[in-house]
Formats: sequence, C-alpha cells, structure tokens
Amino acid sequence: MTVFVMSVWAICCVPIMITSKSRSQFLAARCLNSVYIGMEMAVIPVFQAEIVPAAVRGLAVASYQMAFAFGGFIISGICHRTSEIPNDWAWRTPLLCYLFGRIDGAPSTLSKFRKSGHDVERELEQTVLAVELEKNANTESYLACFKRRDRRRTLIVFAVNFFLQSTGQAFTSLYGALIIKSLGTINPFNYTLINNGLTAFMYLINLSINDRVGRRVLMIASAASQACFLFVIAGLGTVAAPTTAVNTALVTFIILFSLGFCIGWAPLSYLISAEVPSQTLRDKTTRMGFAVGIIMQFVVAFCLPYLLYAPYANLGMKVGFIFAPIATLAAIWAYLFLPDLEQVDLYFEERVSATKSHHWNATHRQLAMTADPSGHIASKVGPTGDHEV
Repeated sequence: MTVFVMSVWAICCVPIMITSKSRSQFLAARCLNSVYIGMEMAVIPVFQAEIVPAAVRGLAVASYQMAFAFGGFIISGICHRTSEIPNDWAWRTPLLCYLFGRIDGAPSTLSKFRKSGHDVERELEQTVLAVELEKNANTESYLACFKRRDRRRTLIVFAVNFFLQSTGQAFTSLYGALIIKSLGTINPFNYTLINNGLTAFMYLINLSINDRVGRRVLMIASAASQACFLFVIAGLGTVAAPTTAVNTALVTFIILFSLGFCIGWAPLSYLISAEVPSQTLRDKTTRMGFAVGIIMQFVVAFCLPYLLYAPYANLGMKVGFIFAPIATLAAIWAYLFLPDLEQVDLYFEERVSATKSHHWNATHRQLAMTADPSGHIASKVGPTGDHEV
C-alpha cells in the first residue's frame, strides 16, 4: 500500500512541476516531490532486502541506487538535448518509469529461480520465520533499538547514513555543474552527461561484485578513494592563478571523486541500513537511520553555498580540506566497526569483531537459524541438519 500511495503522490507532483510559471511554484513542486523521496528511501531498500535470499541481497538492494544512476543518465541526455530548445519546453520534458512486480513463495515456483540443488525448503522456512517475526515488530518501542542486543546494529545504521551525506558527495552532486562552468574547461551539460554515464557504469560494477567481494572492502576502498581525491582537489584549489591544465585536472578529480563514491557508499549504504537491523526492529531502525541521513543532507546542502562562495568563506575547491578528513574518518570507521555479513543475526549474537568478520563468515555461511519471538537467535542448524542451541 505504501508503494502505491507514494507512486500516486509522485504522479501528482509531475503536473505541478511541468506547469510551473514561477520559481516559487517549481520550488513547491520539488518540496512535494521530496515527500515521495522520503517514503521511497524508507520502504524500497527494506522491501528489497526482505524478499530476496541472502546470497543475492547485495545484488538486489544495490540495484536501488543503480536505478538512480541510469535514470540520471537518461535525464542528463534529455537535458543536454533540450537545452538547445529556445523556449520553456527545454525544461518541460518529463520522463516517468514505474516498475511493478510480485514474487510467489510456493516451492514449485521458487525452485524455478534457484540453482539446481538449492535448499528451497530451508529458504522457505526462513522466509516464513521472517514473516512471523514481522508480526511482533509493532510491539517494540524505538527505545528497544538502543538496548544492549540491538545497540550495535543501530549505531552502525546511524554511522553509515551520517558518513553517506557528510563526506562531500553533495559538493559534486549539487554544485558540480556550476563548479565545472566556473572552471571554463568543458560544457556543463557535457560534464553532467559524462559523469552520469560513468557513475552508472560504476554502479553496474558494484552490482556484479559486492556479494563476492563483500560490503566491507568496497566501503573502505570507497571512503579512502574519496578522501584521496578530495585532498587533491583541495590542493589544486590553493593555486592562486590556475592554468587550463590545473582546471582540467580539477575536472578529472571531481569525476574520480564521484566514481569513488559510487563504487561503495552510494549503493551499499542503503543495503547495509536494510540488512543490519534485527527483524522486529528493522523498520524503526531504518527510519531513524534515514532521518540521520536526511538531517545531514540538509546541513551540508545549507552550509555549502556559504563555504564555497564570496562574500562568506569563499573556499572554492579548498572546501575539500573540510570533507577529506571526514572521508578519512569514514574509512577508519568502516575498517574498525563495519562487519562483512552473511549470517547477520548470528554475527551480532556472537559479538564478533568487525575486523574478524570475513574469517567468521567463511566458517558460518552454511548455518541456518531459528529465532525466538523477539527476533533473536534461538538455535543454529548446520548443513547436515544438526541443531546447536
């Protein structure tokens, strides 16, 4: 029902936007559309994580962000072409795409989507268990997210969403075209088209490797690369009289920064936020986590104009000196505290260190679990069917 309501809401926002005669009406339409984005962020990644088996969860949930990338790439192409239209229709070209689907849980149907030899019955048992646990979700309060059993999960979700917005991605996503225009090296429309095409390609790479390589490695590499590129951008920004070569290098590293963001933090933050919380507290934990992300997004977007331009801080490219240390901190945090998970619930029950999670996964990936009514592990079932309480 939520997906239906938010889809109708998005459709209603379109005519308000494309019939705008003033900046105020267009801004109001954007604000209304942000309500749809908030509903989408709170529902879609969680829904995707719940309906697919753990083995392909990374592939499925990462497709959420990849859809943004490909949508942005298509929209950039439209904007590039319509920018040459000498009237209002240059920006009144809407593109809507809605995808609906349903998965039948019957064993005979499920087996069609699994490899030969896959334990369909066990997967169905886990699915039924998850549905039963979902019935208890509304009995827990938000304070339960901070109790001993779930505190670590909640803090991971909070940290992921905090760093998602605070490492400087808004610097390029919101002001990238304006910055490129000020450098005078490439047409901003061409830059946007090229950048969106490359980021879409990076999302495809992430989609194909994140289940094999693991979330942890990609998140560390992503944050580390962002930090390096931001330091380079900030360093180039200190040049008093930049030459064409310096400005060209800035364009290059701005694009590389975007690619570093897209290989890890952009798609995987939603996945981690959806798979880390316990079953009974997933909705509440993700809501609070996404609220942290939205607050940070507002803070960064509000502060950036004052940091970038005169007569305020007028830092320009030197704003990278602010975001680069935060990205460095994100890489350190990911190394020390972000686990690489397959058996999520069992991992948190056993309180394994994040730095040991990769080895732990290798020795526990064949176990299946049963859970008590609170959503926590009651027993572990090995590949031979033996139970370990």
